[in-house]
Amino acid sequence: DTSTVNFSPAAPSPRSPPPPPPPPTMAKALGANNDWVYYNDQMKEVSSGNGCSALASSMPDDACGFVLFRINENAHTILQWKGPNVSAIKKVKANGNLQSAIDGLPIAKGVIEVLGKKNLTSETIYDRWAPGSGSKVIQDD
Repeated sequence: DTSTVNFSPAAPSPRSPPPPPPPPTMAKALGANNDWVYYNDQMKEVSSGNGCSALASSMPDDACGFVLFRINENAHTILQWKGPNVSAIKKVKANGNLQSAIDGLPIAKGVIEVLGKKNLTSETIYDRWAPGSGSKVIQDD
């Protein structure tokens, strides 16, 4: 008595979450130091500009997102924004999307977590980005 077992791939569960969106294939060109591009937590471009004042005003307090920030002609970093009025669940989801930001912005070297706008300055970004800086977090005191 021989029986045949048919192995077919299982259909996706209707409860499975949708896969994350593919990361952007190319980061927008940033031509000057302190240029930036702000992406929402789904890696859709929202705004761009120059300088930390303009950046701070473009990041909503009730959202998470990612910023490609040009430090100098040879260095870019990712700022992971977590607004002060964001729920814990949204922050966890944003952490899950961090790899998409890293993959989609391959010119960036390193990630700095930003939890507040008060101390968001070029100097603070440079300090946190520098090798051996210890902290990779910018937060309000």
